[in-house]
Formats: sequence, C-alpha cells, structure tokens
Amino acid sequence: MKNPSFFLVFSAISLFWSCAEETAMPEDRAVDWWPVQIGSEWIYSTTWEGSSGVQELDPIKDTVSIQIARDESGALYVTTNGNYELGLPNALFFKNRRIEDGTGTVWFDLDRIGDTIHRIERSSYREAWIQEATALEWEGQSLPAIQLQRVREVYANFNYPSNYTLSIWYVKGLGIVRYTGKPLSAETLQVKQLVSYRAEP
Repeated sequence: MKNPSFFLVFSAISLFWSCAEETAMPEDRAVDWWPVQIGSEWIYSTTWEGSSGVQELDPIKDTVSIQIARDESGALYVTTNGNYELGLPNALFFKNRRIEDGTGTVWFDLDRIGDTIHRIERSSYREAWIQEATALEWEGQSLPAIQLQRVREVYANFNYPSNYTLSIWYVKGLGIVRYTGKPLSAETLQVKQLVSYRAEP
C-alpha cells in the first residue's frame, strides 16, 4: 500500500514551487533604476562642505532633463542638457542591466555590485570605479541605493589632489539622488542633492 504521507509532502512541494514561479519578480534593468522618459527632469540643490562639516548653501540649482533617441543598432540612449551634468557624459547608452557612455565606458552595472567596473591607468594617475550596495537618507527615508565611487591615486609629478574621490548614488526608480565631488579649484566638497523630480509618462 502506498504511503499517503509521501504524496501529501510531494504535493506540498509541487504547490510551493509552482507558486514561487508564478510570483517571481521580474529582473531589474538599468532603466528600472534610472527612469528614462522623454521630458523627465531632475533638480538638484548644491551645498559646500568643509573639513569641519559646515555646509554652505549655493543658490544655484542644477537641472538635468532627458531626451531619448536610438543609435544605429536600435539601442536606447539618453542625452541630458549637454556638457557633463553631475559628472555624467551628455549621452548614456542603456544596455539591459548596465549603462555606458559613448566610448563604451561602464557607468552602472547591476551584475557587478561590489566590484570594480573599470580601471584607468595613466602616466600621471590611476583610477578605479567601484560599485557598492548601500543605503541613502533622502526626505526622511532610508532608501536602498547603489553608490558608484571613482577614486584616483595621483603620482607626485602631477598637480592634482591625491586620492581624489567622486561619488554618485543611484536609487531605484529615481535615478541619481546624490552626487559629491571636489572640483580642482575648490577647498571644500561639493554636494548635489535631488530636491525634485518630474516624471513624464
């Protein structure tokens, strides 16, 4: 006689896996983290932080807006206001789970969190771009984020700040929420923080 307990356990396992398959979440893509709709607009405030941590508010607000086009292969890319808004190139190519610039340099890669996404070796400095999972405080919330950090090690014969660091924080569904960097001419750290975001359908 067959054991009814075996069939009960087998049925329960089968039911569990079938439900798990039905409720599986879709895989994240780069565009899930950076919402790319034509006309979307991000506005950032700017503050300057010194070694003491005191912030000085800059009245100028940066605005980044998006236009969308496709390259010859049909790949989606985005142009911002031009130049290097928030340290980003003026054209970003969205390739499923990562973002590149026009030279193929990776700016964001969901498959390499916790990894160095690229390195640059020059005669005067070396540079590493590292992605880390982290949390970011924004509007009273602690949001899961990915921090892209650019670290430069500068050789003594080059007039450039040693260990120069630039950081960009991505939050899913919002894009870039925070950006910090120290311009060559500045004594303090420049901090740009998202203050408003308008999404176009």
